[in-house]
Amino acid sequence: MLTGCQRCDHNPDIVRRFQATNPGTLEPISRFQRLHLDRLAPTLRAGTGKDKGSFTAARPIHPTQARCITVREAARLHSFPDWFQFHPTQWHGFRQVGNSVPPNLANAVAARVAHALRASREAT
Repeated sequence: MLTGCQRCDHNPDIVRRFQATNPGTLEPISRFQRLHLDRLAPTLRAGTGKDKGSFTAARPIHPTQARCITVREAARLHSFPDWFQFHPTQWHGFRQVGNSVPPNLANAVAARVAHALRASREAT
């Protein structure tokens, strides 16, 4: 089951503001950044839990459409495979992505640690 594909239902005023936002710039009211098609994305943050006020982290604006990205699009930016399932609600799904270590990064770090351990064992 593919999860995280639900889009935000923005009102017409927000859609107009998002349409007027150039890639790489912040929309002045929401302070959401519009993504570039050919540049790195900003850090995807988790937001805060109930103990800190349940604030939603800023979500990037899609590079070609006047809407925030979906949880699935955020997951792809973080290198998650499409088979990975997220919580069905947008709020919890974005928190999962924002709190995660991107799988490709985790794999690269683990490979370097394993290499260092093997080299250390061979040196002794």
